[in-house]
Amino acid sequence: MCGKALSNYNRLRGSLTKVLMIGSFLFLLSDVALLFSNFAQVPDIIGSVCVNSYYPAQVVLAHALLRTKRC
Repeated sequence: MCGKALSNYNRLRGSLTKVLMIGSFLFLLSDVALLFSNFAQVPDIIGSVCVNSYYPAQVVLAHALLRTKRC
């Protein structure tokens, strides 16, 4: 998802694609933090990074959905 969003941003350079790229990057950060907190010996702050990047990603992507044009 993050790669496709980056590709779309590089191709189209729009504000909506920038918002989608930011949201997908936050989801990637959340997933990586979740991976490390479940399968590696890391500090407890990684769990906070997971939650603190997941919810903003939801908000950013919901904002992008509200900005799309309706058919």
